[in-house]
Amino acid sequence: MVSIIVDYNSKIPIYKQIRNEIIHNIAEGNLQNGDELPSLRSLAGTLQINYHTVNKAYGLMLNDNIIKLFKNKRFVISIPDNDDKSMASIREYAERFIDYATVKGLTKKEIIDIVNNIADQNKVKSVKN
Repeated sequence: MVSIIVDYNSKIPIYKQIRNEIIHNIAEGNLQNGDELPSLRSLAGTLQINYHTVNKAYGLMLNDNIIKLFKNKRFVISIPDNDDKSMASIREYAERFIDYATVKGLTKKEIIDIVNNIADQNKVKSVKN
């Protein structure tokens, strides 16, 4: 079982923290294609949060094609090839990041440096099998 840690005092909504933690675990190789996620109720109980909060986090990942829901209510990591929907989602996240960095006064070079440093630290690699 992968560890999902949330900060109950954070300004980041818990459902976004859950999504971010799962995506980070995928990027780190702790979760892989085909791995099953905890059920909504199980994760809600573990984190002592509302079931609907976990449902919202999983809903974001379903929409972003990161997980699939099977008829037996199992949520499974399912990272597709870089289809048009996935690329559009990545571009949207990048645009939000760039907008935020620009509002904070960063230059294009500083933004690129941040991305390069993070990519180097995370040893960016493909997580698909």
